[in-house]
Amino acid sequence: MKALIYFIFLLIAIPVFSQITISGKVTDANGNAPILAHTHLGKYNDDEKMSISSECTKDGHFSVKIPKVGIYSLRISAVNHQEISIPLILEEKDRNIEINVQLHANLFNKEPEKITVIGDWNKFAFASSEQMTPVRATEDLKYYTYERIATGDTLSYQLMGIADGGHSVNGTQADYYTYDGGGDYRCVIRTHKGEKATITFDLSKVNYNENNNLPIVEIKNNKFLKKVYELTHAVEKMQQEAMIQPVGGGPLTISVEKYKGLLTNIKQGYQDAVKSGDTKFSQFAAVMLAKEFNSTVDFGSDNADMIMKAVPTTSPFWAMAPMEVSAITSAGDKTLGESYKKGLKNNPEKSVRAVVYADELEQAVKANDTKEWKRLYSLLKNDYGNVPEVKWTIVQNNPDAVVQVGRSVPSFEVALLDGSGKVSNASMLGKYYMIDFWATWCGPCVREMPAIHKAYEKFKGKKGFEIISLSMDAAESQIAPFRAKKWKMPWLHSFIPGIFEAELAKKFEVAGIPKPVLVGPDGKILAMQEDLRGEILEKTLAKYLGESN
Repeated sequence: MKALIYFIFLLIAIPVFSQITISGKVTDANGNAPILAHTHLGKYNDDEKMSISSECTKDGHFSVKIPKVGIYSLRISAVNHQEISIPLILEEKDRNIEINVQLHANLFNKEPEKITVIGDWNKFAFASSEQMTPVRATEDLKYYTYERIATGDTLSYQLMGIADGGHSVNGTQADYYTYDGGGDYRCVIRTHKGEKATITFDLSKVNYNENNNLPIVEIKNNKFLKKVYELTHAVEKMQQEAMIQPVGGGPLTISVEKYKGLLTNIKQGYQDAVKSGDTKFSQFAAVMLAKEFNSTVDFGSDNADMIMKAVPTTSPFWAMAPMEVSAITSAGDKTLGESYKKGLKNNPEKSVRAVVYADELEQAVKANDTKEWKRLYSLLKNDYGNVPEVKWTIVQNNPDAVVQVGRSVPSFEVALLDGSGKVSNASMLGKYYMIDFWATWCGPCVREMPAIHKAYEKFKGKKGFEIISLSMDAAESQIAPFRAKKWKMPWLHSFIPGIFEAELAKKFEVAGIPKPVLVGPDGKILAMQEDLRGEILEKTLAKYLGESN
């Protein structure tokens, strides 16, 4: 009887977790209810496609139920507006949280050079977008049109070239809108099959207040989440200010001065939290600092050591920066870093543990430790194969991969961009050559340009040496403008349509770029990846080609 009473007491005494409710209201840049708005809830760092989307009411209200504690991202989107993301770090004590949001309108180019359209007729593919026709109605009024024959009772489209950031957004003509799954919206117009449909974009129909203070996020009853958003939002603004867009296009670069200022700002937030005794927020701020790790700029070993001392290896906050925490362990004190990395294997977040094992796998591959290589590969593939952060590592380090040193290069034949013909694995027999999968949008690819140009100048033609660059850009037209500027790339070029879904990319097991592959006269692969990057490239080529020209 006493045991039964004690059991009943436990049931009463132990709090039963009930779901958390996040509710509030979304308004547009003018303070009104948006034309259409959605909330998108997902685990922090998860693919956007994994989020659960819900349509807000016509007056902009929303209510989201979250069944368990954890770290989430609540994204809010609306027609004609920029999507925002709000971090939600939720504990059992959290129950009802109110969040009100006023969004920032899309920044439209007042005088776009050209506007292109994509739609359901080309599966919204950027590479095959078509240009709209500019029409000057009056001296002050200019609009754009596009015509096509309808193949059904509706036509869905988006426009490119009208909004900052280069992404596709909704236009001004629509019977209704649909969410595109990536933060923007598609216009849908009703049509009649076989009849001409005309799409019109008229910028004068977009009238939203230009308010630099937007977006505004008001978190009413959770001080911690309010501080988290304020720091996150401040960091996002500083990140944008630190990025430099090269004249004429190309990958973004970073201002070292502003990057250092960003680190100092986050570090100040951390130190203020330590002084006030707010351990929880100080750990969050330390992880935010870790998220800014950049291998191309001096992050500072003192910052790395501070982070490792501030945040326990078992902290769930590391789910927000699983890739960066691994880099942090290598950037600071060696002994501390090795000890910290071991502790991360006990982190409750699967992504964090996966990244640690992925690092160990790459080390085993470099050391040519076949036994450890296969053990770690099997562990990652079987236990962590669904973790996005390590999928690339698993593909790249498959001990049974088709593309690896010592094996024959996969068969290929590509048309050269200069119109001089084709090149293939058969036509290159008897020569040394390097295949390089790359793209103009790929920052790491562009950073390899100095080393590749220097090596090519030294070794071109020696024992037949040549480079074949295979572009994985969205459109072939993006290559020539890039080569017309600083990096001429005076070797062979071809374009691979389809990016990572291209047949040749799959045949070469391309999971990320750049992916360089050095092939010998007999068609066998001699070197790959890191052995053909940066300063190591020249040393590797000298090994097979001898002294330079």
